[in-house]
Amino acid sequence: MKQKWPIFVGVILVTIGIILKYTINFNPWSLLILLTGVAFKIVYITSKIITKEYKPGFEIALLLIGLTFFMGGIVLHKNELIENPAVLKIIGISLKVLFVLIFIKKSRNQEK
Repeated sequence: MKQKWPIFVGVILVTIGIILKYTINFNPWSLLILLTGVAFKIVYITSKIITKEYKPGFEIALLLIGLTFFMGGIVLHKNELIENPAVLKIIGISLKVLFVLIFIKKSRNQEK
């Protein structure tokens, strides 16, 4: 648990940032909180790669594609270029969740 604190802090900060953004429109601070959470998650994954506890594979492509879909949905929503950008966001989140599941599975397998 001691080594996993950055991922938990990251998830909590991302969740708080999203809640603040969509409940009280706390834009500048919610974005800062969200980005701080993302930074914690990046630090955790990078440290796992450096210590050879995690060997990245095809799932990194899932993460990048998921982020692209998600960000594309946000941009298209703001510019109103397509009718239902939520579909892109849902696909992006689904790919990111799939990445997390594969990451956890690979990390656990390499610990044994």
